[in-house]
Amino acid sequence: MGWNPKPTAPAGGGLFFPQSQSLGIDQSAASPAIPKQTVSAGTCCRSFGHGRDALQQLADRTVGEKHVERLTERIGHERLAERAAAVAAFQALPLVEKLQVPTGVTPPDLAVVMVAGGRLQIFDRRQARPP
Repeated sequence: MGWNPKPTAPAGGGLFFPQSQSLGIDQSAASPAIPKQTVSAGTCCRSFGHGRDALQQLADRTVGEKHVERLTERIGHERLAERAAAVAAFQALPLVEKLQVPTGVTPPDLAVVMVAGGRLQIFDRRQARPP
C-alpha cells in the first residue's frame, strides 16, 4: 500500500465572490492611486489611447486603451450620479434654506448696492429749436 494524493486540485486564482461585481466591489489588487492615475489620464488626454500612452510615458505603467476607457467611464457615471443627487437635495430645500449664509461665515450688518456710472440723460427739445 502506498500513499494516495488527494483527488482535488488547489484553488488557482484566489477566492471568488460571485456578487462582487453587482455590489461594486473592486476585485483588482491595485492601490487606490493607480485607478486615480488612470482616470486622470483618461480625462485629461484627448482620447483614451493618448491616456494609455501618457500612463506608459509618465507612470511607466502598461495598460490597455479599453481599460482606461472602462475605468474613466465608470468613475464618470458615479460622479454624475453624485452630482444629480446633490442637485436634487438642493432643489428639495425650501427657499429660506437655499439662501442661508454658509457655515463659518458671518453676514454683514449692512449691504449697499450702487450703480457704477449710471446717469439719466434727458434731451430738452425746447432748447434745441432755433428762434
